[in-house]
Amino acid sequence: MSKKYKSQASSARAASATFGTPLFGFGSAQPSFQTSSSLLSYVTELPDLGGITDPNVVVSLRNLSKKDNTTKAKALEELQQFVLSQQTKGESIEDGVLEAWTSIFPRLSIENSRRVRQLAQILQGALTSICGKRIAPYLPKVIGPWLAGIYDSDKTGSRAAKQAFEESFNSDQKRANVWQVYKAKIIDYVHDAAIIETPQTLSDERTTSPDDAEAKHARVVATAFLVLGELLTKRGSDLDPADALQENALTVPKLHLQDEDIKNINELLSSKKWWDYSTHADASVRRAIYSFLRTCVATKSRSLDWQLISDSFVARALSFHHLGSSIQYIDTLLVVTEFHPAVWTEDYSSKTPARKRLFQFLKKGSQRGPEQFWIRVERLLSQIPLKTWCSLGGASDGLPHATVDDVRALLDALHVGITNSEESRFNARTAWAIYTNVVIWASQKLEARADRTVIFKDYLHPLIDQYVVLADDRVTWTIPSDSASTICADCMLRLFELDRVDSLELWARLSDSLIDMMKLSSPEQSSDFNVSQDAVIARAKRLVTIGAAIYTKAQADATGDNTLDQSLSSLVEASIALLRNRNGKPYGAAGVLHLVTNKMLHLMSSDKHAHTLNHMKGFLQDDVPDLLSSPSGDFLISVLLTCDKSKPLNGCLDDVLKSISVNESIRSSLNIRKLLMNTDMRRLRQYPALTKMISDDVDSALRGDAAKWDDLKPLLESEDVQPEVRSHILSGLLSGLQLEENQDAALAGIETILQARSITPENTEDLEKFGELLLKLEEIREDLDHDARGRIASVVTDLRRHLATSQKSSFSVTVAAAVRKQIELPQNSMQVISPKLLARLAKETLDGTTSEDRTMVLHQVFPSTTLWQSAMDRLTNYSPLPSDSITSSLQGIVHTIDPVEATPENHLPNFVELSHAVRLLAYCVELLKSKTNIDGLQTAERQALFLHIPLVSQFVNDKLNAREANETYNTSIPGVDGEMFELVSEAKMIVNDWIHSDRARESTDKDAFEAFWLQQVDGLQGRSASIYRLGVSLTNILSEFVEAKGVKRYLGQWDSRLGSLRSSVNPIQSAALTAVCCDWLTSSPIGKKLCNELVADATALKSDSDQRGKAVHSMRKLQELNFAGWQNLYLLNILVAPEPSCLQGIPQHRLVILVKNLVHLQSPSTSPKRNVAEALRFFSNATPYIKEVFGEHWQSIMAMISETWRTAEGVIDDISMIYFSLRLFSKLKSFVDLETNEDLVDAWNESLHDMSRELLEMILRVNGLYSREDYLDNNDFCQARKITMELLGRTITRIPFSEVGDVLDLFPLLAAEERSLQDVGFDIIHRTLPKRQEELSFDVALSKKFVHLPDELLSLVIDTPPADVTYPDEPSTEHIWASHRRYLLSWKVIFDHFEFASHKVRETYAQDLKESGHLGRFLEYAVDILRITTKPIDASSLEITRFYVRSDLSSAKEITWLAVHLYYLSLRFSPAITKDWWINTRNKVKTPLESWTDKYVTSSITQSSLATVEDWAKSIDDTEERPLKIKTSLKAAEIVAEVSIDEENFDILLNKELLEND
Repeated sequence: MSKKYKSQASSARAASATFGTPLFGFGSAQPSFQTSSSLLSYVTELPDLGGITDPNVVVSLRNLSKKDNTTKAKALEELQQFVLSQQTKGESIEDGVLEAWTSIFPRLSIENSRRVRQLAQILQGALTSICGKRIAPYLPKVIGPWLAGIYDSDKTGSRAAKQAFEESFNSDQKRANVWQVYKAKIIDYVHDAAIIETPQTLSDERTTSPDDAEAKHARVVATAFLVLGELLTKRGSDLDPADALQENALTVPKLHLQDEDIKNINELLSSKKWWDYSTHADASVRRAIYSFLRTCVATKSRSLDWQLISDSFVARALSFHHLGSSIQYIDTLLVVTEFHPAVWTEDYSSKTPARKRLFQFLKKGSQRGPEQFWIRVERLLSQIPLKTWCSLGGASDGLPHATVDDVRALLDALHVGITNSEESRFNARTAWAIYTNVVIWASQKLEARADRTVIFKDYLHPLIDQYVVLADDRVTWTIPSDSASTICADCMLRLFELDRVDSLELWARLSDSLIDMMKLSSPEQSSDFNVSQDAVIARAKRLVTIGAAIYTKAQADATGDNTLDQSLSSLVEASIALLRNRNGKPYGAAGVLHLVTNKMLHLMSSDKHAHTLNHMKGFLQDDVPDLLSSPSGDFLISVLLTCDKSKPLNGCLDDVLKSISVNESIRSSLNIRKLLMNTDMRRLRQYPALTKMISDDVDSALRGDAAKWDDLKPLLESEDVQPEVRSHILSGLLSGLQLEENQDAALAGIETILQARSITPENTEDLEKFGELLLKLEEIREDLDHDARGRIASVVTDLRRHLATSQKSSFSVTVAAAVRKQIELPQNSMQVISPKLLARLAKETLDGTTSEDRTMVLHQVFPSTTLWQSAMDRLTNYSPLPSDSITSSLQGIVHTIDPVEATPENHLPNFVELSHAVRLLAYCVELLKSKTNIDGLQTAERQALFLHIPLVSQFVNDKLNAREANETYNTSIPGVDGEMFELVSEAKMIVNDWIHSDRARESTDKDAFEAFWLQQVDGLQGRSASIYRLGVSLTNILSEFVEAKGVKRYLGQWDSRLGSLRSSVNPIQSAALTAVCCDWLTSSPIGKKLCNELVADATALKSDSDQRGKAVHSMRKLQELNFAGWQNLYLLNILVAPEPSCLQGIPQHRLVILVKNLVHLQSPSTSPKRNVAEALRFFSNATPYIKEVFGEHWQSIMAMISETWRTAEGVIDDISMIYFSLRLFSKLKSFVDLETNEDLVDAWNESLHDMSRELLEMILRVNGLYSREDYLDNNDFCQARKITMELLGRTITRIPFSEVGDVLDLFPLLAAEERSLQDVGFDIIHRTLPKRQEELSFDVALSKKFVHLPDELLSLVIDTPPADVTYPDEPSTEHIWASHRRYLLSWKVIFDHFEFASHKVRETYAQDLKESGHLGRFLEYAVDILRITTKPIDASSLEITRFYVRSDLSSAKEITWLAVHLYYLSLRFSPAITKDWWINTRNKVKTPLESWTDKYVTSSITQSSLATVEDWAKSIDDTEERPLKIKTSLKAAEIVAEVSIDEENFDILLNKELLEND
């Protein structure tokens, strides 16, 4: 078996495998510089593609010769894919491909397109990596362009070339070998690129613009310089023999050049054209050759022609514009000068002197270079031979010296360069600093001291003078303000060291000029008074800056000078004199005094300045108290406070305070208060009058004057704030946060306190106040939008940090105490904050507390048993509603509760959203839903949570079901119902978590949730409202436990009670246990026995009339027995409610007897409504088991239903009775439909008319129970009523049309405030209207009379509701949605009149709408609802052509659907009126409405019109002599009417536009 040879893909071997032998078999190296055409020239023969077998590769290679760069880039990408596919397949690249690519790559590598250059480098690397050794013969042609690509100015191209080269030769040794082997080819490439090639040889001028050609040539030349520079760097410098061993020791040997290579390089270095690139127009070329020259100086300095260098880089380049290369040029010039200074002298041969070239260069500045340019300038000047820029003369010391004119010329050139208009302002700081250095350096080249002084006066004094004076005529000496003080102060110090006399004269002159400026400043009456005084202060600030520097230096040298002292004293005394003479009005003088004392007072000694200090002391004691109210007051306060810290003047402040305290006339000044605020409190305590002033300012700040806090800040920063002041401030801040108008001032106060960090909690009262501040701030932040929270968030963060760093108490305990105080606030408090926010803060506090404090914090943040009980006391005085029998788990037991009356104090004030109990519930739910661990709570506190969370939730749920149930929350607040619904849901989730978490715990554990509620069974004693609600909660919770764990777990505890349910004196307890265990009872012997006994008890009920004439005690006993019997009936209903099948075990005749007895006992007009309701409930449960029994009891049941409806008014007490009568009616109807009992069917047919009439009359009575105003005032929402009304709506559909009376009587139902009643009215009218309209149209056709739309109906659309459908869909806004539905359903009924009327009647109806003007108002309303002018709704998902009531839609969606449908009907039935309205409406509406109509409605209108024509066409008699033939086309939206006349057909075409205008 033969083994095929597989070439290794190690491309690096292409350069390393044959080292030591002739280059890859090409023989000895040939001379480097050839005369043949360069590979870079565009004039090159096309490659031979005959040896390539893949036609796609041939096409791609040919495309590389195209002119279009996009074509080239695409071809390169295709070749890359080809190379990768070959590598994947394991196939080699053909030699023909390599040969062709080798001839093409050099030109591609220099293309103007960056993308082409990048792709070419990547492809070159890929070919080298894949081909390995096979690429070696081809590398000499491409190595130069490849390496040049590494230095491409474009980063992407450079990165691609470098990555390709490093991946192909993957070690330093291999890469070094490539440079060694191909050094001659690299030198050849550099020669060709820099010497041979020109823009015309590299680019075809016919297809390339001159700019592109120049750019290509510049890029080629620049990279060539950098490649040769890198080659020289790798070779290293010319070594001494002693360094040879060190070279051989290197891991990677340095590049070794052959003599021929050195000769060729030297030829390049001696070429004038080579160095002429130093002044090339392209900055990249200049930067490259400058870099190359620096490399040559370091590596081949012996081979450089210094005269040629001097001529190119000094004589010509100095005067050249170096934009983009100035820093590189001066770096190179500095290297050359340091290495060979003779380039400026002996080697310099230009006719123009080097001095002139140097000055020309300096005058140009940095030429937009960086600030480091000026640092190089300083170094360069120090390295240039002195005779280059000055004429040297002998001197007495024998050393060469410059003349004044030479120095002036140099410094003038430098000054011009720095102040050049094109000089970057970012360089100014460094440039001016270098300038001062150069001036001092150049002055040292002068022999005479007088000459140096002249130079200083002419070139440094102007700088300082201009800095202080800022004269407009010397702007060229202006230093930027951000660095002027530093530079000028440093300059002044150096002048002081070099020429002290001259510098002191300068200082004295500047000081005298400031005194003159003060004296000549404008008076107070002048319009430029402030400008003048501010200018004095500004000049003084600059003068004092440099004065302080030299004064400090003079004292450090212990060489005091009278001139300096005299100037300072003169300045102080002149300021004092001016303030005295002009009563403090020229505050510029006070500013001067302030600056001098602030920066130089500590330098004034008691002996030298005794006179000045005494003068100042007298001024402070005698004059300052009266001058504090002058414009100079602020500065004088600063002077006073500064002098108080100085030993010679430290008693002045006390003298001033004493004067103020006894002189009431000057205490009203604002500056007096500023002085007090900046004075230590311990000092002020000596003056009661002054401390009272501070208290008054605190009160003013707390009352809302936010600016006062800035004045109080110095006081608050004092370490000795009085306790009473601290307490007063904290209390005031809390009060200020309560009022919105004072919140800004309070926030400013808190910020000031936190910045001062002087007021910290010192006692428990302070801790509470700080905690309350934190809670209130959190509440304010919660109420703000996101953008406005920044300031509050910052204050809260700082306050938390302030409290956390306090050592008096832990932060967690402080916040917990504040939370505790909040949850204890009564429900009518104005200071309560959001329970959610409070819970979040409590949770954060618990999470951040330590283990030591956790028990205490946990106890603080959860309500105590006493607090819960106090909050519940206000809720227990509400009786459950009779209608609760429909929704409650205890059903009719609600009727046995002892009634209570709510006291007035139980009602919530309008400003209170939640009662105290609900607030506690919301707080605890929010805290517990975040999985807060309550194991650390005491048993009583934990059981309080177990009890009250479900119990208060029950109260809230009752309120959600019926507004008048209790006063748990304020229903007048928008959105509160949704919040309460969410609260109840979350509370239920918490209870469910407790239920499921208790599965693994024993029920005997007293801390367990299950054990706690099992204990509550014994507490269900009596018939009070509170016991009833406890029973409801217990039933719901224990039912969950029974479902989760099974009833057998609890039977052992309830055996005795389950056996005595019938005889128990605690009906709530019996009902609760029955409801919990009903599923088990219905299938157990105990339950069946109980059911029989309860049926017997109910059958034994007697009416009072049956016992008339008996003794009183017998009557009382009978009433007691009857009450117990009815109570057992309630229990029977609870037992059979979930599964009535237990009645199946009762003989039918016993059930019939019971039914008859209950019918006999109950008269809806006289009997208690609760008993009637429970009897009807039992009938609903029992009739399925006696539906086949014949008898007259059916007639009696239906008569009872009729009487119930006749007597019901719709009040809350009637709801249960109505609901169960409707349920019974529906069941009887279902039995009748089955026709299982003839007596039942006969009774139904006989009673149907009466029942239907009574039902309709009852509906009208229920609707008329409240006016709209009464409904809104009573807020009479009731879930049981809503359920009943919805059942009523479903029941009404079972009534035949014939039983419905005059439809006019039903129109008021459309205006009902309850949706269910609206639905009932709409359903009846909508079902009965078609038949009535047909009859009306027939009567009109016969009698030719006119009919109109009913006035009762039109009256419903007179008032248009506001077109706002952004309200929440909840009970509190039901009346708002009801008004919208009333209006729109009324319009739907109006258009229903059109739908089923004849054309003649329609015309009359349309005239009614036109005369009333109602349709125009509706269209305006519809436009607003559909948001036509803003963002029109998308009606594509709506059924535009029809509407029907859907209970699953939200009110907003239903209103929108109905509005769209009615707009469609208005176009269909009253197009003329609608069009007139559209013509007259605003343009803002017209255009978008037309577009929206065309998009969503037009097609439906067209279809409707075509359908109408089709229906009419079907009624045409085809047997006529000349029949009319109608053809409709829905797709083309046209109608064709064809009639035959004299054997010819005439067609009439009606297109879409005509149909729309019809």
